[in-house]
Amino acid sequence: MAWKRSDIENRLYPLFDLLSQQEVSSVWLDIGAGDGLMGYLLQKRLPNSTILGTDIPRLSKSRNVAIRSYLQNCPIRKRSIGGILCSQVLHYIPTNDLKEIIKNLICFLVNNGILLIVEYEMRNSYTWIPYPITIQHLKDIVETIPAIQINSIKRIQDGNRPKYSVSIFKKI
Repeated sequence: MAWKRSDIENRLYPLFDLLSQQEVSSVWLDIGAGDGLMGYLLQKRLPNSTILGTDIPRLSKSRNVAIRSYLQNCPIRKRSIGGILCSQVLHYIPTNDLKEIIKNLICFLVNNGILLIVEYEMRNSYTWIPYPITIQHLKDIVETIPAIQINSIKRIQDGNRPKYSVSIFKKI
């Protein structure tokens, strides 16, 4: 597919191909929802689901601290969400803190819940991507957390910035 700046929905929608429309989860939490585009695309993929969007203030000096604070004070009960969408958020977390954040996120998932991570596939950091996460690095982290496993991976080419989505399944 040719890359067109104005065709953003059609370009990004394939990131959700790894989710079947029969997913059991009915309530999803969209962490870092921003303008809600990715939550909207998730809703199109899972039309019977409810998407709860949340975001941190853009004025926050440290998004890493803001994300940690949000997870610690989140008003949602542990083990109550069927799925979590974490789209283009984790690249704000320093690499050595990523495992802790993922462990905190999966605490909100029910058994058999899904953590869907969407990120840029880059090795070099930029102003807007301070801590890039390669698929291999994400795989290495997931392998060290006993309660989860990678279910599937999808890559797309989005102009000069390739993206990937990884579906992580909570086993217990």
